[in-house]
Amino acid sequence: MPLTAKRILDFTPGKIKARTRVCSIRIIGQGKYKNSRKLGKVYELKYYVRCLDGNRRVTLRYVGNKKPGINRREQEDPEPNLNTQLWASCGCPWHMYVCEYSLAKQSSSDIIYSNGQPPVIKNPHMIGWCCKHVVLAIQKSIKDWKFARNRPKKTPAPSPPARTVLKPVKEKPIPAKPEKKPELKPTTAPARRTPTLKKPVRESLQPKKPTGPKTPGGPKKPIDSNRTPTMRKPIRTPLVRDDEDDNG
Repeated sequence: MPLTAKRILDFTPGKIKARTRVCSIRIIGQGKYKNSRKLGKVYELKYYVRCLDGNRRVTLRYVGNKKPGINRREQEDPEPNLNTQLWASCGCPWHMYVCEYSLAKQSSSDIIYSNGQPPVIKNPHMIGWCCKHVVLAIQKSIKDWKFARNRPKKTPAPSPPARTVLKPVKEKPIPAKPEKKPELKPTTAPARRTPTLKKPVRESLQPKKPTGPKTPGGPKKPIDSNRTPTMRKPIRTPLVRDDEDDNG
């Protein structure tokens, strides 16, 4: 049975944990559920760690717990947690020569980078500890999982109201109105109008000069305004004697 993440961190010396302060980490492989031959159902994470002595790649696999029952192969979905069984691997020299063999004996790692010889000088008691890169990766994975789990879920947008399908209504036929034919009135010939003579148009609109009194037997003479008025001579009638009248 693999060791839990809490036991691996407890076995690791404090001086190795203190070295993680000068390192930075970022995830390069998103968590995926995989099936392993030895471990069964696992949740795999991959990280890229940068430190002063170089850059390393770390792989973590959290193993799911077995479900109680007759079928021993069924496992629960693993979660990045301190109480979850862990498989870890790193390419640094410390993990290669000190930690890989001891972790592989407890099914928490595999012989990948080392030659398979036990670390007689560095780790003679075969304690299952890990390097600073794996420590930083474990802390990062548990922190990210808690943040993602406690994140408030987005409320789904309200669905639009369902469309009501209206049944077709049978329209009643409207009775056609009878067309009214126009009444024909008797036509009468238009009355003829008598032609009217138009007044002649004046030749000029200038005011005419005043004329004198009408004289019988002759045309009108215009009055000269510049002439001085003259008195007419009285008409002398011939005197006739009474005796002439009688004789005549």
